[in-house]
Amino acid sequence: MDNKESSEVDWIVCFALIKFRNPTLWKKTLSGKRGKSEVEIDAEVEGARRNEKNLKINPRENSKQIYEWVAPFKKGFLNNKSLFAHLEPIYNFICQNKYKTFENEIVLKEFESFSQDISIADLNNWFLPRYKILLKILSLKTKEVDLKGISRVFQTFQVLLVSHYLHRLDSDSSFKKTLIDVHVFNFIIKFLFNRILLKKNQNDPKWIQNFYDQKDSNRSSGKVDYRQLCSLHFTTIYSIINVQLTKIKINQTLEPQISEYISVLKLIEHILAIIESLVHVLVRFVSKRKQLCIDRKRAYCRIYLERELCLRKTYLKNFYSVISETPGKDLQDLLKVVKTVILSLLEMLESIEWRHLTAFLGNSPAHKVTLQKKRAYIQAALLITAERNLIARFRLSSWFNKTTGDYFSRTENTSSSKVGGDDFS
Repeated sequence: MDNKESSEVDWIVCFALIKFRNPTLWKKTLSGKRGKSEVEIDAEVEGARRNEKNLKINPRENSKQIYEWVAPFKKGFLNNKSLFAHLEPIYNFICQNKYKTFENEIVLKEFESFSQDISIADLNNWFLPRYKILLKILSLKTKEVDLKGISRVFQTFQVLLVSHYLHRLDSDSSFKKTLIDVHVFNFIIKFLFNRILLKKNQNDPKWIQNFYDQKDSNRSSGKVDYRQLCSLHFTTIYSIINVQLTKIKINQTLEPQISEYISVLKLIEHILAIIESLVHVLVRFVSKRKQLCIDRKRAYCRIYLERELCLRKTYLKNFYSVISETPGKDLQDLLKVVKTVILSLLEMLESIEWRHLTAFLGNSPAHKVTLQKKRAYIQAALLITAERNLIARFRLSSWFNKTTGDYFSRTENTSSSKVGGDDFS
């Protein structure tokens, strides 16, 4: 070995000794070399330690945890261990990616893979019923049970649902309709209104009834926190939309993915149609109890009256049918729940990552105007209800102000308003 090579080896050994025997001096050396402050170096070191800690997470320990969490529901969740096993990698993923974003192609690919081996039949017949059971348990007004573990298991079901739609929304247009019809529209009518509030078709399996009996004899009749129930479920819906937007952003090439953006906007338009239909139903039932002022000189009154004639009836008729058949003693409770659902849907829209749509809407005036009109329709109907909480919540929303401007204020100043029908094809 010549002198040059020997000198290089000596320096390598020297730096290694400093790094491992005197970390403070090593940090100062790096600080001087790179021009970084000691605070920045400390932050980097701490970040490295956290990453190293995450890498050392033992998946087996996580798997043990998830089996412990479902112990009270052992007969229901472990009756099919092969299906339950699909939740283990998801639980590990949640534990290891708790503080990470999904704006990373590798993480997104892993996320997308969780549901690839699960059939639609298994999702609908095994996973979804258990998702709803956990949703109901987490929404019960009780302080006697530690729900931390149940909440963690519920999160795995949420991730599974998001993953399921993530790699199917692009390839199968029917999934867009399924997502809204099953998980928003039917969720409100069949699960929330009929099953939870009106207690129709209560078919909880025996194993879950045993859990209620063990914990609290009154829980099966269940006082449900409807705000909590909606918040938990609608988190799943806006997460599906947000992860889809992230996927579009990551896969973006030189050509913008116009069709993918339009698909997401169609999902949002369906949600807006459901909100508007619920508000119109609320107006009809509120008007039976008190006289509502409808002044045709006001733009919002004209918009509401014209929308009454052309609003798509698919959602409206079904909502009205369920509510009109409700016994008088339950009607007031149901109308309170309707208001809660409207509030929760407005909050869900607030949680959508509109920033990912800003550029697209800026280059697509037609879609921007469509959203502006939907906003005006909902605001007009809300003003007719005279429900201050709903009106205030809507006006505090930033979801359209950031992306579409205030169409309604411009409409208010016009002498007439032509309101078109819906087209969600």
